[in-house]
Amino acid sequence: VVVRKADRRRLDLGGAGIGETLLSPGLSGELQLIETVFAPGASTGEAPRERRSAEAGVVLSGRLEIHDGGRRYVLAAGDSFSLKAYGSHRCVNPGKRPATVLWVIARSSY
Repeated sequence: VVVRKADRRRLDLGGAGIGETLLSPGLSGELQLIETVFAPGASTGEAPRERRSAEAGVVLSGRLEIHDGGRRYVLAAGDSFSLKAYGSHRCVNPGKRPATVLWVIARSSY
């Protein structure tokens, strides 16, 4: 039910310059809460990633560029977003500072 800050679990997507921390108790529940930090210029890759569930989030700091369904959105700190299930997206930090994003994922996609 509770995850203490000292007990948070690091996740590895294999992306250079991207650090992820699981804030929810596990990946098997109905919701996952994940904090992602994108280094300046870091991205989820050149090819879009397929979603298997709905995802939403808020940019806590920095800037995040989201490519979703042929559209490009540039978000700043305080901006939020929602992505429908079963699509694809790509994320990039276009800024010169790290970007921190808090994600809520409806079902485990890891």
